[in-house]
Amino acid sequence: MQIEDSQIISRCLNGERSAFGILVDKYKAEIYNLAYEKIGNFRESQDITEKVFLHAFRELSKLEHCDDFLGWLQAMTEDIAIKKEENQ
Repeated sequence: MQIEDSQIISRCLNGERSAFGILVDKYKAEIYNLAYEKIGNFRESQDITEKVFLHAFRELSKLEHCDDFLGWLQAMTEDIAIKKEENQ
């Protein structure tokens, strides 16, 4: 049985910090692939992926629609990738 993102997010917001690792494991490949598609660099894509999940963990309480967690991560990934490209 697969746990819904909203249930995992609820656990995180209720103090079970380790539950966030479930979300990382679930989406890290997809976020990395998106970052690589935007940047085209292995190490930079890893860095972007790490930044996305760190930012998501810090800002999780601001997520308005738990069912769109992946879309939120994807938007963050694109924003961070654009900023990284602008700074190069």
